[in-house]
Amino acid sequence: RCRPWRRRDYAERMSHLCITVHWLDDRYNGLLNRDGPPEWPPSPFRLFQALVAGVARHGKLDTDIGTSLAWLETLGPPVILAPHASSGQIVQRFVPNNDGDVEQDRQKRLTGKTSRPTLMHGEPAVHYLWQIDGASARPHCAIQAARYISCFGWGIDMAYGDGRILEGEEVGLLNGIRWFPKTGTMHEEGLL
Repeated sequence: RCRPWRRRDYAERMSHLCITVHWLDDRYNGLLNRDGPPEWPPSPFRLFQALVAGVARHGKLDTDIGTSLAWLETLGPPVILAPHASSGQIVQRFVPNNDGDVEQDRQKRLTGKTSRPTLMHGEPAVHYLWQIDGASARPHCAIQAARYISCFGWGIDMAYGDGRILEGEEVGLLNGIRWFPKTGTMHEEGLL
């Protein structure tokens, strides 16, 4: 079970759930759709997908950690703090075509896959911040769920997650460009 967060004397302060994703490299390959353009910063939906995949891979969807993801869905959109980024060089990789399993010779089944990574300038980490009331165990269970992230973006984007509860002044110490939710907007280009 997840331990409840004890609200001390923080009545005058705002609490935030902060989930941070750290990449092992300074490249991110996520796209807004199959054919691009690059997605920067990674959307909260992509974070949610990574959380569900990690929790499911460890067989914990039916635990407090798994149900905390349903709670996370009820929160409003987070503020995202991300490093400056720019488009990298276009790269073409050749991978097996998964729908061509009839052919046994792997070389004949290779398909070209083009990618253009997003290059992060600075620490390769993105912070997602939700304002919370913090009176339940759910934020701590969501923090535990973040620890199950193993990649973020494509499968080659190896990453790990962590989380914590931040009070008002601690939020100001986080580095990165702040991306605030904007109602009625599907996406905006965010690359330099």
